[in-house]
Amino acid sequence: MMDIYKSFLAIIFLLMLVTSVLVADMSPNVRIKDIAKIHGIYDKPILGYGLVVGLNGTGDSASAMITVQSVINMMQRFGIDVPQSRISLKNVAAVMVTAELPFFAKAGGRIDVLVSSIGDAKSIAGGTLLLTPLTLPDGTLCVLAQGAVSVGGFVLSS
Repeated sequence: MMDIYKSFLAIIFLLMLVTSVLVADMSPNVRIKDIAKIHGIYDKPILGYGLVVGLNGTGDSASAMITVQSVINMMQRFGIDVPQSRISLKNVAAVMVTAELPFFAKAGGRIDVLVSSIGDAKSIAGGTLLLTPLTLPDGTLCVLAQGAVSVGGFVLSS
């Protein structure tokens, strides 16, 4: 009687094993982070103001006063006094830099940022974002962004 019971349990165990293997093969690969959200944990929006330089004549015009003032302030920090009448901005654009700081971001890690012109620049393609501090809404410094601007997407016109 005991042998029949052991055989029956062995068959049931094998059926469960085979069924779990078949079901596992049929289910899609899903990561827990793709289907679960931890309550109270979220990415934080960060924001900064900066300058994109090295534009090929597609930067802000001289009437973009925020850009003029920003360039004057930057040059003064380097000890250079430049009169407003001598500044040409065709190769500079004022930009807002935004990003989402991942909750689990580590010090020294990298994140993508979105760079958007706030002046009247025709294009920021091919420019370089100067060192731009990004802060939380409460003013806490979180990220320093700088580097080449990569422009993506399509512009369709008829």
